Amino acid sequence: MDATSIALRPDVRDYALLGGRYTVDGWLEQGAVAATLVLAEAQRRAGVSGPAVEIGVHHGLYFLLLALVSEGGLAIDVFEDQHLNVDGSGKGDRAIFERHLARLHPSPEAVRIERADSLATSGEELDAWLEGRAPRLFSVDGGHTSRHAQHDLELATEIGSETSVIIVDDFENPAWPGVGVGVERFFGGDDRGFRPLALGDNKLYVVHESHLATYGEAIGNAAAACGALRERIELFGHPVQRIDFADPLDVLDAEARSTLARDPDNASGRFAPDARHVARLETGWSDVEPSGVWSQAETARLGILMIGDGARETAAHFRLHAFCPKETEPLDVDVSIEGDRLATWRFDDPESCDRTLRIPAKLTEAGQWQSLEFSIQNPRSPRELGLSDDDRTLGIALEAFHLVDGDG
Repeated sequence: MDATSIALRPDVRDYALLGGRYTVDGWLEQGAVAATLVLAEAQRRAGVSGPAVEIGVHHGLYFLLLALVSEGGLAIDVFEDQHLNVDGSGKGDRAIFERHLARLHPSPEAVRIERADSLATSGEELDAWLEGRAPRLFSVDGGHTSRHAQHDLELATEIGSETSVIIVDDFENPAWPGVGVGVERFFGGDDRGFRPLALGDNKLYVVHESHLATYGEAIGNAAAACGALRERIELFGHPVQRIDFADPLDVLDAEARSTLARDPDNASGRFAPDARHVARLETGWSDVEPSGVWSQAETARLGILMIGDGARETAAHFRLHAFCPKETEPLDVDVSIEGDRLATWRFDDPESCDRTLRIPAKLTEAGQWQSLEFSIQNPRSPRELGLSDDDRTLGIALEAFHLVDGDG
């Protein structure tokens, strides 16, 4: 994906790459996010548009991603009618889902929500709910019995177009053998020209045979580029690519990564990827280079976001180096958060080093961005020292950074 990719659209970026999805309960593997972004990007490049549909939205974790990369959406769940959830494969909560939708989707009014049992729902009803628009993405994640899986896949192919991508959850999950049985029965009957495309990260991706080459090339190239392409297998008599993406960032090329780290509005980027912390570059940083990102002002700020309940002590681990040419004065850096100084670092050589910073719980608050501020006391430029024509005022260069709970 390049710097114009769908993954870097602000709403998609914030949810898929900047940690928004970590604030929604549910089950969604990193690799499934990556694969979905790749396929949505392939659709964008091909001019494919349309709404997203999911049967079985739970709290909206995967549906929100689908809806953000699509044009509106249809969310179907039994919600409070849990007596219809015969296998207990999830407990959707409409109130929670609607709160997440209002908070994380820029146009929640573009999403239609239906409380319905998919087994009692026809293709005509879905088509009416969608106002005749064929879905570009359709997630089958409702009841996990063989009957549900087969029926819901039939619904998806009935209302889908040749450009649609259908995603079946838990196809290989041993806890839900009915899904695999239902999918096998579907492909043993009238499959309407749909074929399995790829398998991995708890999802089976299904597309129409007319677009196997287009979508297969997109997912195969993206997986191969980051070492996520595994063996080709045969499934229901069709060749299928097994994929295993490690992280959504893996699908971005160098240009897109740089764009992510140097947002034109606030230079926000994502450094510490995990389920409880997110970090971003804010102000005072230069362009991202292979060796890291340089501070280029007397003050540089790194934003951190705690995800979860309540404030907690955190350890920030840095791998960095400083602009300290030989025979120059040491470089001193004060590190503070919200006005409270946490440390003063001194650098007297340009070699990479590790530093750890303990951030007290009183200075963090879950769900709120806080700014780590680096005040470089004596920055200088290579031009000033006669070393090159680079006139940036350089201080420290971040190579890697991550956060852990506790004192680390």
